[in-house]
Amino acid sequence: MLLGRGDGTFTERQELAGFQRPQDVAVADFDADGIEDLALAGFQSDRTSVTILRGTGDGRFTTRGGYAVPAQLPVKSLAIGDFDGDGDEDFAAVSESLLSVRLGRGDGTFAGGTDQAVGQGIVGAVRAEDLDGDGLDDLALTLRGEANRLSVVTSIGDGTFAEARLAALPSTVFELATGDFDGDGHEDLAVADSRASAVSVRLGNGDATFRDGGEIPTGGVPTHMAAGDLDGDGSQDLAIAAANGNAANVRLGTGPAPLAENRLLNGGFEQGLGVTLPGEGPAIPGWTTTGGMTFARYGAHPLRGFPSWLDAAHWAGGRNLLWGGTRGPLNTAVQVVDVAAEAGAIDAGRTTARVSAELGGGVAVLDQMAATADFMDAAGGVLGSAQVPPVSAEQRRRTTTLLHRETAAPVPPARGGSASRSRPARSRPSPRRWSTT
Repeated sequence: MLLGRGDGTFTERQELAGFQRPQDVAVADFDADGIEDLALAGFQSDRTSVTILRGTGDGRFTTRGGYAVPAQLPVKSLAIGDFDGDGDEDFAAVSESLLSVRLGRGDGTFAGGTDQAVGQGIVGAVRAEDLDGDGLDDLALTLRGEANRLSVVTSIGDGTFAEARLAALPSTVFELATGDFDGDGHEDLAVADSRASAVSVRLGNGDATFRDGGEIPTGGVPTHMAAGDLDGDGSQDLAIAAANGNAANVRLGTGPAPLAENRLLNGGFEQGLGVTLPGEGPAIPGWTTTGGMTFARYGAHPLRGFPSWLDAAHWAGGRNLLWGGTRGPLNTAVQVVDVAAEAGAIDAGRTTARVSAELGGGVAVLDQMAATADFMDAAGGVLGSAQVPPVSAEQRRRTTTLLHRETAAPVPPARGGSASRSRPARSRPSPRRWSTT
């Protein structure tokens, strides 16, 4: 273990002794004290188990407990996620083709769970992500054997999983990485393909199914991968360790960033300094607001249950979020977007608007926020609309989190025909307006 100094350098190596044949390690705050803990897979007291090590806040750890899993061989892979929707971190451990899930109580201990097969073959890697957009973490696993397969098991909500969905993989696989590689708000997969010396991309459809996204050559046998925004452009990139080539490959994502082609000014609320302390917040650059609508930094007002930036699962690089403020009952942020340049395509019925947002809230607070696009003519009349409905406290299971929501609708043509025949009023800048609340 190397402790970071905060400047990109690290302290001398420290070792945690007393563990037999450790196989994998995962990091999470299992007891909700704000200090990261460790889950270590391997043998403990001659049995296959996962050991929880509680962080003390000074870089040291104390053993919290061990949890046996019914497997003959050591646990090879660990994944951390919330599989029952209670807001506490759970763990999934896999050995050969057996999946064992233990549900966290929120105090660093675990109860119950499930043990089930995930398909024929030996599990190579496991990752926990929300693959079907229901707010619960699911699991993606690679299976090695006579027929290489991708196994996807979706959470039901009580710590159990639906029957595994299997998809063919191109070759023997070592590693699996997850990220939103095409910027559509759905989790995608990158699978290390050893025979082709490449990484196969599988693009998520948002319902735990995937389609082919092509191959990324690596120049050697890819063995390990990590996904992240490595160049700060909002797109997900890949860092790939390749054997034989003796190199680490970095592949920069070319998919659109989350706000690419967005017609909204300051659509991510990143311009300006969001409120960080209790009280009325500042105006939002680019937006006209009513009531107490303002914007805040992720992690502000911790006693009010504000989400951290990690809770916005599909947004990379953002630090601000829209906030309803302290006044009400209805607070809005509105701006008008000029889409007159697309008048021909709109009047021909060839234009579709997509509205998407990360929506949610804090703990059991019942406030709800929706995202709406109103399509307006030159006189201000509403021709149609598209709305992303709010996320209720029940849908997010009364935990502090954000869930991805989106909708799409055709932009309606102007009344009476083509926009070229419209005569906008002097106070209206265009014959077609897109007002988004």
